[in-house]
Order: sequence, then structure tokens, then C-alpha cells
Amino acid sequence: MKQLSKMELLNLLGGSVQAHSRCDDLVANANKNGATWTKGDWNLWADQFEKYC
Repeated sequence: MKQLSKMELLNLLGGSVQAHSRCDDLVANANKNGATWTKGDWNLWADQFEKYC
């Protein structure tokens, strides 16, 4: 069986596997810690959310 390169695997899956896991991590972090975040923290989170999700 042929071993696929990372690029081939990403093309088959229709995107980046890392982006999906990073998005999940961002949401989980906000759910866990967001109650104590400042407006600046939320702005940083929103920028990262737009980039990865």
C-alpha cells in the first residue's frame, strides 16, 4: 500500500487536519477559560478563530 504524503492526505481530506484540531483547541480554551478573559484576550481569540476555523 502506498504511503501518502502529508500534502496528498490534506488534499483527500479537503483541508488541513491541523487547522481543525487547532480550531477545536481554541473553542475548548474559550469554554474553559473565557470567563476570566479581558476584551483584549477575546480580540486575540477572535483573530485566531478567523484564521484557523
